[in-house]
Amino acid sequence: MANKIKGDVTLTHGGRTYTLRLDMNALADFEGSTGRNALEVFAAERMSITDMRALLHAGLQSRHEGLTLREAGEILQSNMGALGEAIVAAFPEADAGNGAPAEKARR
Repeated sequence: MANKIKGDVTLTHGGRTYTLRLDMNALADFEGSTGRNALEVFAAERMSITDMRALLHAGLQSRHEGLTLREAGEILQSNMGALGEAIVAAFPEADAGNGAPAEKARR
């Protein structure tokens, strides 16, 4: 079952359910397989299809080890919006108190 708190996104394809998670391991796997910096890819105005497929593939490996890159492409075809959802879930906006120092009150 997908854990939304951990950034999991549920995908379906061919009658099966998959769980996508873009955690640090997935991002490192993406970088290792593509030679590209994941944060730079996210910051770019557009992401290539090759990058999208590699990112989805990396994000599926923790729960679906052994899934091929080609299978990831087929799953991506049926779930194009889910990749964007997973990217947003991987980098939630920092709330006050999430490690940022509190501002001192002015007198």
